[in-house]
Amino acid sequence: MDGAPSQYTVAWIDTTAAGRSLGRGIVELADHLAAPDPAREPAGLAYRAGRAPRAPALPFSPFVPWTARAFNSLWFRKAPARQDQAVPLRAFARSA
Repeated sequence: MDGAPSQYTVAWIDTTAAGRSLGRGIVELADHLAAPDPAREPAGLAYRAGRAPRAPALPFSPFVPWTARAFNSLWFRKAPARQDQAVPLRAFARSA
């Protein structure tokens, strides 16, 4: 993406929204830090991914239109209106 303001861009679009919410979405931009912050990362930059949780086996599908709309509404509301600060990789990975 030549000319982009950030090296990484992720977008989420609520395809279930209607009415006043139609077209809502979230855009996240990220770049690498120039150097690790010794106060926050005394051992240098490191990322240790935890074990991914397994989805439980269910006798039915929880993914129906109303649950998708509810999830999308919650996901949109949890996103900050604007955040211009450095965040640890672990926190960023959880939000995406």
